[in-house]
Amino acid sequence: MQLSSSGFLESIPSWIWPVLAALGGGIVLIGLWMEYTSKIESPDLYKNINDFWSLKSRNKWGEIWVMIGIGFEIVIGIIFAFKEESEAPLNQPISLISAVVRFNVASDGKMHPPSITNENWGSGISFFNGTNINQQVFELDAKNTDVDIGNIVGTNGNIVGGGAEYLITFHQNLLLDMPGSGALAMPPDAGIGKSAKSFGEVGSFVLSMPQISSNTEVLSGSIFVTINSSLNWVFDIPPQKQRFGLITGAKIKTADNKVATEVFPITILTLPSNTTNFFDGK
Repeated sequence: MQLSSSGFLESIPSWIWPVLAALGGGIVLIGLWMEYTSKIESPDLYKNINDFWSLKSRNKWGEIWVMIGIGFEIVIGIIFAFKEESEAPLNQPISLISAVVRFNVASDGKMHPPSITNENWGSGISFFNGTNINQQVFELDAKNTDVDIGNIVGTNGNIVGGGAEYLITFHQNLLLDMPGSGALAMPPDAGIGKSAKSFGEVGSFVLSMPQISSNTEVLSGSIFVTINSSLNWVFDIPPQKQRFGLITGAKIKTADNKVATEVFPITILTLPSNTTNFFDGK
């Protein structure tokens, strides 16, 4: 069995590191003591020539022990720093990802199941590197049981500026577990195994919500992404009109060099008619 350098370091008990650091300090202390005890200010205090050379040798070895101790401490410090860096949450490989999407709409506030009855009918959200639609990093999915809907306080669901609030929990590759998912099943996520900090390169998302009424007006919203159960990213959902079952967003830099989110325009292929449609959220 082979261990990587980081794997080898992880296999070492944590108590070893303070012991090694103390050992390095002990070596330095021995060297300093040898140097101190070998220094005699007056030549008259030497017993004989052998005593003189013995003290000289002790002094020399004291210097050597000091250098060995300092070198040992430097090496331990470098190894410990590397261990700390490799174990930092942002440097850990991505093994688990989920997302919670919350957004408000001006609509009838209802989810509409597809024409084919399926208790697992779901929604999906895809994340992409930058704004490259060909570089999908993750595909998360949600069943109908993952969707909570409520009316926005103070509205009746029919007036402009109010409506329904959706809270949807998305899971990793959920559709792969659905019986008969067929063409809906997605390939393994390309982001799995990469360092958690690589998710910072995600710049756009496409939320598939075919169950929401056509031309639903999205008023506001956010996507809360959790990686490895401890790291979080937040994406704003910009105001837009849902069409073709899509809600999108892409990060942009504003004129004053701030980060904002706007609708991510994309061209989609509609099956089975094989027609193309352009989505711009308008």
